[in-house]
Amino acid sequence: MLFYLVELAFSAQFAVLYAGSGSFKNYRHQADIYTIYNQLLARGFTPKNIGLYAFDDIATDPRNPFIGQVFHSIDHKINVYPGSDAINVKGADVTPEAFYDSITKLPTTSNDYVFIYYDNHGGAGILGTPDIYKDIMADQLAECFNKASASNLYKKWLFFIEACYSGSTGKLLTAPNLATITASMYNESSYSAIYDEQIGTYISNAFTNNFITYIDQEPSSTVGELYEYLQKNTERSHTC
Repeated sequence: MLFYLVELAFSAQFAVLYAGSGSFKNYRHQADIYTIYNQLLARGFTPKNIGLYAFDDIATDPRNPFIGQVFHSIDHKINVYPGSDAINVKGADVTPEAFYDSITKLPTTSNDYVFIYYDNHGGAGILGTPDIYKDIMADQLAECFNKASASNLYKKWLFFIEACYSGSTGKLLTAPNLATITASMYNESSYSAIYDEQIGTYISNAFTNNFITYIDQEPSSTVGELYEYLQKNTERSHTC
């Protein structure tokens, strides 16, 4: 897939950003997704063209020393929390079905680029949701992408998966014109990054933090160049 990141930013009609966890100990997943949300806005996306999914509990958690704010850097200079009103799907509605629907019910056409980013825990053939008893199943996810392709809902689709064992999901996704980049191989973990002493938890993941850094520094790069950077710079897991 050779389209440029800058082309994606200004041509894509829709993005789906899914933070798949709840609880303050998982702060990093929502912090990552809120940061990417702000990056997309800075690159020409409008809020109505971004589907933002997050449990929306960390900003108001009593353990948060910065109530009402979320940070993605330890200098605490930029509050990345977009506000509850910006979140399209929140709380108990952040389910596997909501994720499936975000793919099969896109308000897009065969001329549109679509960007999707998933951030949470995962396992062999599954991706987690805030409800630990309800997982996104890789085979069902593959069916959703196939259905979206058959329905002509996109021109090209770029899907990032930040999760342990994410390669086990990525390898099942074979819809045409879909590029999937995963934080880890099918049989390995991905890892957190940037422990914030003041907040008391990790505020990012290694793979996603590299992604966020790179697209800010190199907005005109190809997706292939981004992949090569992530593969080279993501330590302890293997980007696929």
